[in-house]
Amino acid sequence: MNIHDFMLTVSCSLAVGLLLGYFFREALLGFSQFMHRHLEPRHLRRYRPKTPTANPPSNKDDAQQ
Repeated sequence: MNIHDFMLTVSCSLAVGLLLGYFFREALLGFSQFMHRHLEPRHLRRYRPKTPTANPPSNKDDAQQ
């Protein structure tokens, strides 16, 4: 193997590696977005209290403090 064949092999390997790495990253990001958007666990729900506040302020002076 001479230097020209070696450089051709290295450049082809780098090009293929960069392309595969780029598309793998895009596929992984798309898969994670799909998981977060469509497959939310049923036992983890956002907390929504039934009353807005436990002790609402009685007048405007208390609300400003």
